[in-house]
Amino acid sequence: MRQAADKLRPPAIAEKRYVEALRHHTGNMHAKALAHLRPRLHLVARADATTPITQDFGQYSQELIRELAASISSPFNAMAIAIAKKNYQALQALGIDVRQTGLAALVEQLRDWNIQLITKAGQAYVADVESILDDPASWGLRVEELSAKLVERGNVSESRAELIARDQTLKMNGGLAAYRMRSAGIDEYIWSTSRDERVRPSHADNEGQRFRFDSPPPETGNPSDDVQCRCVAVPYVPELDGES
Repeated sequence: MRQAADKLRPPAIAEKRYVEALRHHTGNMHAKALAHLRPRLHLVARADATTPITQDFGQYSQELIRELAASISSPFNAMAIAIAKKNYQALQALGIDVRQTGLAALVEQLRDWNIQLITKAGQAYVADVESILDDPASWGLRVEELSAKLVERGNVSESRAELIARDQTLKMNGGLAAYRMRSAGIDEYIWSTSRDERVRPSHADNEGQRFRFDSPPPETGNPSDDVQCRCVAVPYVPELDGES
């Protein structure tokens, strides 16, 4: 089963490229935000100037967030195509006659959800920046000190984007594999973890157990449902397992 499970995991290169793309586009948003704010940072020394600066940035940031959301579709689609190809080949190799049709709606749903997450992450970054500008502790700081604070917020935001990218890659892989199995009439699977120190105890408890897609373990859901869950569902087919 380990060999089958390894084949069903998402291709590492697809995850790597999507993470890099999302960090790149998120980093561009941060760079534009800082470039917009930098000429105004010296005014934060005046308490009466912070509100206009924050309001101006709030309006400008909406454009940045829209640009970020629009930039995600292309790398997301590339990631989805790579994953769809790999898990199709993996299921075919297991003797399962899977269909290529009907995936577009699922991919579109996952892409829309991914864009929502990225948009919320962008909004969280904007809120972090505004909180720095409005914080009385920031008033009077040198431009270099304020810039350092804003750069730190950008680094946190990029880490958040990377988490989203890794999680959405895993969810795409799990979602496509589950859809294809169920379309082929396979409703049960064997839970397979990555068997390393990062596996959560509740997921380790599921290792090797058989579940139904429509009745997953309540604490964990199906593989890939939890945030950054690296577990996979290995299709359970009695005939292939030698059962009558």
